[in-house]
Amino acid sequence: MNRSSFLILVSIVCVAITLVVGISFWNVILEHSMDMPIYDDVRERIDIILSDRIPIGCFIPPDSNAEAVYTGVFNDNDLRNAYLEIGDNIYIDPGFWNTFIKDNLKNGIKLNGYCNDSDRKGCLCMKDDFPGWGEDGMFQMKRSLDFGTEYEPVRAIGEDLDKQEFAGLKNQPSVFVVMPGEEPKLSVYGGVKLRGNRTVEKVTAALYKGTISEDANRISEIGGIERSCYWGAKWTKYQSCRAVNPKIDCRMNCDCYTDEKYYNEDTLTICENYCSSRDFEGVSSECGIGCGIGEERDCYKKCYVRTGDAEDCSIECSCADCVAIEEYDLINNFCEDLLGDVKKGCENFIYFEKSVFQLNSSEYTNFKIGDLEWTGGNYRGPVWVVSTITTREQHPGDSCYNPNHFNCYYNCWEGVCEEAKSCNSINADCLLLSGIKLLCNFQDETLSVKNLALSSASGQEIWNYGIRARKKCENSCECSATTQRETENTFILCRNFCISRDGFYKDTEKANRCVNGCEWASRIYDKPEYVEFGKNVDLVFVIDTSGSMCQGGSNEWSGLCNIINDIVAEVEKEDYKVKITIYGLGKKTCNKINYCADEEIPVSSESWGNGAVWAIKNHQWNDNSLSKVLFVVGDEGPSGGDPWETTADRESVKYAVEVANANKVTIFGLWGKSGDEDIESGLKQLFRDISEPTKGTASFFDTGDTSSLVTLITGAIRKDEEFELGWDTYTNLLKNALPADIPYMWRDVYEEVFSNLVYLIDWRGDTSSWNSWSYPCGGDWNKICSSEINYNKSFELNSMLEEIKELY
Repeated sequence: MNRSSFLILVSIVCVAITLVVGISFWNVILEHSMDMPIYDDVRERIDIILSDRIPIGCFIPPDSNAEAVYTGVFNDNDLRNAYLEIGDNIYIDPGFWNTFIKDNLKNGIKLNGYCNDSDRKGCLCMKDDFPGWGEDGMFQMKRSLDFGTEYEPVRAIGEDLDKQEFAGLKNQPSVFVVMPGEEPKLSVYGGVKLRGNRTVEKVTAALYKGTISEDANRISEIGGIERSCYWGAKWTKYQSCRAVNPKIDCRMNCDCYTDEKYYNEDTLTICENYCSSRDFEGVSSECGIGCGIGEERDCYKKCYVRTGDAEDCSIECSCADCVAIEEYDLINNFCEDLLGDVKKGCENFIYFEKSVFQLNSSEYTNFKIGDLEWTGGNYRGPVWVVSTITTREQHPGDSCYNPNHFNCYYNCWEGVCEEAKSCNSINADCLLLSGIKLLCNFQDETLSVKNLALSSASGQEIWNYGIRARKKCENSCECSATTQRETENTFILCRNFCISRDGFYKDTEKANRCVNGCEWASRIYDKPEYVEFGKNVDLVFVIDTSGSMCQGGSNEWSGLCNIINDIVAEVEKEDYKVKITIYGLGKKTCNKINYCADEEIPVSSESWGNGAVWAIKNHQWNDNSLSKVLFVVGDEGPSGGDPWETTADRESVKYAVEVANANKVTIFGLWGKSGDEDIESGLKQLFRDISEPTKGTASFFDTGDTSSLVTLITGAIRKDEEFELGWDTYTNLLKNALPADIPYMWRDVYEEVFSNLVYLIDWRGDTSSWNSWSYPCGGDWNKICSSEINYNKSFELNSMLEEIKELY
């Protein structure tokens, strides 16, 4: 082999090795990015940035020296152009300085994180037109913010001003100085870059201190909860402001938008509130009527485009006149046939309906999340922003419980749990997995995490971690744990749910009860003629009609008759459909007051054991009943009253149990008082003997506590929690079944998206002694310490902080 051939061969081998390494490295990055809350594609990113509310592009101290620093910047043309320009050759002049800035420095000014490169997407420059705040005159909303993308070498900020040199370094702490005793006034912003099939629809954020993002450590109200000035609490504040102030001032002070809303803010209410505001010049009542017409026509239009059925759509949308609208006009001239302010109201409804906040650009985009109202008192020290992001994204829609996806989904859960169990160090991933580790451990010990979540705050937190883990596995396996396709077998999906970590993993008994719920729902919903029954229950009462049951302090008949409607109303909240039948024993000796028997049993008036047998054999039980429940109520012996210690009494109870079990009827015994006296313990035992062998219970019929009585009876109707979960899972999957040919768009919520670490420190006028500062880490400027998630190591101070000590 000659030298040339050898070199060519070596080159080919080197290229091949480079490609293999490069592909492997890319796969590692991609796999790691899947574990992050929103970074599931290495081409996506989101940054959460805290800002002061000062429209200025460089640091100016909040003390008596501020005027001199500002004057120095303003008189230097280069500095002014870089750091005080707010667009169109307009600068922060002395009038603007005195009106909007000077007196606000005391509420917080950031030391670092500025930038002035308007060509860089990650730099929000003073002269950039910020989305949502581009109206003329809103210069006070200008900001200089470095979002951390495409970092360049250290850039000098005011290098001619006593070493004011600051560097923007990703994941390094930001520092804000506040005058002692003053309340910080801060705002939070976002920068986002997305894939084509994902849209950000809402972002909220709040400030936290301490070690975990729980409410006890929150030191601000949640910003970004509402967006439109005409909706919710924003509307109340905005309306009051507009009574005396211009629109621009009120928008800024109320931190809201007149031309944008969140997806979950009601368009009709927004439109009607706009009509009643000072922003609308016209007759508000006619404008409001137009809003209502706009809603009806918009509903009709969407329905007609979806179905093509004009008549059904007019009924669905309560829009009888819509049928007469030509199709072209429906699409293009929505409100043209209306007049005056009614037409304006209709047009405004359409405008507001379309003005929904959405971010789906593949370009890096900056946006404001909201102002943060401080609730932290005099707190100074480390803080960070925790943000919650709601997205809308395309999803396959196939169920994760489908056999084609279930192995992936099951193994993903196993992997999450194994990773959590092996995590012992304090780092970002382990802290995120610590809650999932609890979830996995609890389920390995066969405890019901759902029950735990319902009973304690810590349980709810564990449950929330489980939801996050489920989302991770849904994304990884490209499936949904909440929907199915119409072509999928709902029962198979439901059964797999029961044995998964979403259900009752490793708890065979509970999983079987869950599957029973799936089976029952399948039996009902697979037969359309039975759907009306749902969770149908036959509830039968057999009651002693002797005089002691309807007189004195007890009066069991009156107690029962008064709560029948309450029983029905309570269980129907949970989709039970209960049919109640009340049998009186023999010819009643009770008076007719509050006597609500449907039929009388031909036995002695006190023979509740014999009456139970008759009811089980002769009542027309519904073959499609989920449960057959029989309550026996009395205060004497089961076979003939008094005396009750006879062989006949015991045989009566024994036979009733045999008949009940043969017919799958559950008996519950309720003993009353004999007049005003409690019955003897031996008689109470007979009530237990007829109940417990049929899986029922026996207890006192306390007519003085009707709420407990309702709870007792409805508790007998309800099935166990595992059955209910199986039933609910089946019915919810069925309700959320998607046609196979329709793309599925779903909303997802990413919780706990963090900003970089932030320090709030007091600014002391006496800079001769830096020990007077309330800076962190015991006065050690060599390190800033934090064990927080995403910031779990000591941060060596960059040159920026060293420069701070030498300012002025």
